[in-house]
Amino acid sequence: MKIMGRLIIILFTIAALAGCSESHKNNQAENTISIAEEALANRENHQIPYKELLYSKSSADYSWESPAVEPIDDEIRDLYEKNKNLAPGGFLLKETDKQYYIVVSIENKSSFNEGFEMKSLAFFDDKEGKSPLLSIEVMPTSNEITTDDYKGLVSISHLISIAKKDLPDGSAIREISMIGS
Repeated sequence: MKIMGRLIIILFTIAALAGCSESHKNNQAENTISIAEEALANRENHQIPYKELLYSKSSADYSWESPAVEPIDDEIRDLYEKNKNLAPGGFLLKETDKQYYIVVSIENKSSFNEGFEMKSLAFFDDKEGKSPLLSIEVMPTSNEITTDDYKGLVSISHLISIAKKDLPDGSAIREISMIGS
């Protein structure tokens, strides 16, 4: 009977520690978000116009791409094809004299009918020695009509461009963050 009592005490202790650990993780995540929001709150924010050049969905067996809205340089298209499924997030694909080309992708989705759309792009100025930041906000979509009713995991990405003239004077994109999926 003493062994059973000790086992029960050990189980309660483990459960209590696990609960405290999970609570600590949640508090850490909330604190991290608060710190990030506070850091951005002190920086001037500019909404940035952009062009969506391509929207594509692909898997190991299948690929779909929306028609390009305007002609895209072959080098940019090739770079996009090679890098569009690297990792979720936003990253600079290429910088030219006049444009930034950025790939925005989300985690794999379970259906070709799922996707995402760009909600906003904001540029946070370089203040107090902090690097200029492009913040991209995306939101999920569903019931998108692509082509066939293909089933399976799918990678989804956008190719966008931002004209350098649309950034605040003398600014350059040095960091990119993405919110949403």
